[in-house]
Amino acid sequence: MSRGRIATLLACGFLLLPAGAFAAASDIQLWPSVGFNHGLGERWGAHLVVRARFDDDVSETKDVLLRPFVTFRANDNIVLDLGYDYLHSFTASSENRFWQAAQHRFLWREISVSNRIRVDERWIEGVNGVVARFRYRLRTTHPLWSPDWYGVISDEVLANMNDQGSGPPQGFEQNRLRFALGFRIKNRLRIESGYEYQYVQSRGGADTNTHTFLIEVSLDTGRGPLLPWDPR
Repeated sequence: MSRGRIATLLACGFLLLPAGAFAAASDIQLWPSVGFNHGLGERWGAHLVVRARFDDDVSETKDVLLRPFVTFRANDNIVLDLGYDYLHSFTASSENRFWQAAQHRFLWREISVSNRIRVDERWIEGVNGVVARFRYRLRTTHPLWSPDWYGVISDEVLANMNDQGSGPPQGFEQNRLRFALGFRIKNRLRIESGYEYQYVQSRGGADTNTHTFLIEVSLDTGRGPLLPWDPR
């Protein structure tokens, strides 16, 4: 990927941040996760992701996420997801989510570009009613020194579409800008590790700059590889 393309995506990601983002409180976190993908025929897939989150400068366990979902590949470029998240929090409110997502991907020169739209219906402990959240992610990957290695730059914006009077406020909630390095082993195992800058707004409390280090392991267990779908 050329320096010009990297700089353009970086600039777009930082322009999405509110003006006060760099004055917010900071935290360092670690997010390890493991995922399993199983093909159900040529178009369907079943998936499970388990992710932990360590916060307060990686000194405490903040929460654990359990994410089962199914994937339908409409064609070579469009993938539809239907899933459920259970977020068990050790320090705040736990959460149940049902969610739906649609991804469209295409190749631009050597860059794989993916646009994903996702909608969450959130049942948050202590909040009356359902909070609806809209998410948009732009993700790009580029092969590196061999076909098995690739680089990732992505940016995701999260915004709540309603306000229940407590819990997340309506409007912009988070921005997540990611840089990662990935490695594939025989199209069955993927290991991706990197850094994600997150700006998070909250109701009543201090906004947060989160410096998150990620390591994600994804394994295909079916007959055919699902990794080209990148079902996350």
